Amino acid sequence: MKFKLPILVFVFSIFACSPNEDLVLNSENIKALNASITHDYRIKKYVTSNREKTLVNIDYILNNQLVEQLGKASRKQLIYNNGRLEKIIQCRFNNCNSPYYELLNYDDNGNLLGSSMINTKESGDIETLINEQTKYYNADNVLVKERVDKGSDVNSNPFETWKTYTYKANRIATEIQVRNQDTIWIGTYSYDQDNRLKKISRTNDTLFDNDTFTYNSKGLLVKKTRESNVHKIAKNTSFSVHNTTTVYVYNDANKCISETIYNHLGQTHLEFNYQIEKNNYN
Repeated sequence: MKFKLPILVFVFSIFACSPNEDLVLNSENIKALNASITHDYRIKKYVTSNREKTLVNIDYILNNQLVEQLGKASRKQLIYNNGRLEKIIQCRFNNCNSPYYELLNYDDNGNLLGSSMINTKESGDIETLINEQTKYYNADNVLVKERVDKGSDVNSNPFETWKTYTYKANRIATEIQVRNQDTIWIGTYSYDQDNRLKKISRTNDTLFDNDTFTYNSKGLLVKKTRESNVHKIAKNTSFSVHNTTTVYVYNDANKCISETIYNHLGQTHLEFNYQIEKNNYN
């Protein structure tokens, strides 16, 4: 059986602006926010590309939960209720008093269903702008269907991509990925003797797109390899997003401190480094 596979164009942007134009991630602002944001520690993420190392975001962690995130020109607050993420506020630079926010929706069993975009009017009334359910569960509270992508293709036609899962022995056994009405991938999951995900094999007629996972003795993911024949790799191709190897390195506390992406030739494409800093303002 042959399925239709969409042709999409992905545009990847690492830097929102040049190093001299950082609106949030400048040293003066970072110092002020480090003192004002309640957190236990923060994680600075740097990217190295073409031998240039740039700070791209900072995560603030409190009680093992992400509570704020800074980007080069953005700031996001995450609000919890009894340990469960309830609200996400997209600040305008350092102004987090926006009337707009994302409210996460759960069912009576605590399963995340989706989210709503909320507008708080000057009168105090609450207006729901968007309300979408993107996750569905069975009677055993197991996720069986979720939306993984939404947008428009190169011809401005809207699309939604959904994954449907089946289970065996309380583990995902298969996934079917559908874009609008077209099945684009049928995937099978395999596991190692320690019940860890070892491989996801996706096929579409003669096409394949596979993810393979490798772990260390502590059970931490140390390598992820993606292999695909969806797009032909020419001799002059320097990077194929469908054919990469990502290697992860951890410190003694089992926290990831580096992530290196290699191309199909084994050459370094991007390197991310994570600098963990304890909050000294408490």
